[in-house]
Amino acid sequence: MRGIGNMWPGQAFACATALFAPIVSAVDTGSDRSVTIWSWPLTASTPQPLAQVSYNTDASSSSVTKYTPPKPPHSSDSQIRIGLYDQKTSSWKGVLTTAESFDQAYKPQVQLLLDEDSGDVHHIGFSSYGVPESDRERRRRERREAKAQESSQKQGKAEKPRRKKEMEAREKGNSELLIQIIKPDVAPLPHLNKPVIVDAEGKLPDSEQEKTFLQKYWWVIAIFLLLQLLTAGGTEDKK
Repeated sequence: MRGIGNMWPGQAFACATALFAPIVSAVDTGSDRSVTIWSWPLTASTPQPLAQVSYNTDASSSSVTKYTPPKPPHSSDSQIRIGLYDQKTSSWKGVLTTAESFDQAYKPQVQLLLDEDSGDVHHIGFSSYGVPESDRERRRRERREAKAQESSQKQGKAEKPRRKKEMEAREKGNSELLIQIIKPDVAPLPHLNKPVIVDAEGKLPDSEQEKTFLQKYWWVIAIFLLLQLLTAGGTEDKK
């Protein structure tokens, strides 16, 4: 019989693969999934696709394959629903936000809440935070506002530069959508006390009364008295 050292390279590789295959298969790397996020303004009759997101069920990676920010006619304070929409059953699950969350001054983020068993997205969350403005961006904004104000005065328009900037920001929108994968956490188990034992009538048993000193150490007293009797009897015999 030939040893491992006498095997051909192909045979050695096959043996190594057979040995390590159970170890590799035991590692759960998750699976790739895809989900569509929808936007639904309160003023609209039907929702529109907001983003197509690919993710891994072990929450190791996610990517936005397609993203279309909401477009006007929405004012900055108008409300938009963001969530999951089933086209077959027309069921909706989601949250509510404002159109201002998608302006260039903010970074929108969608949280995907995964189901513990299937790994599918069972609900979503949404948040947005402001982007700090640099000195260069501030100077550019001031120049744009000054030009817009000068232009509006020449043309006799009453629209303010700030309003015009908001409209331009909403028309362009934010080209970046952040994704956060949230897996369910295993809840800690409660620490239970010992079960309460009751009698046949459902009552708590009477607690044992504490023994007295005589009940605890009667045997010590009995041995002491016995020794006294034996000692006294031996003394009388000697006399």
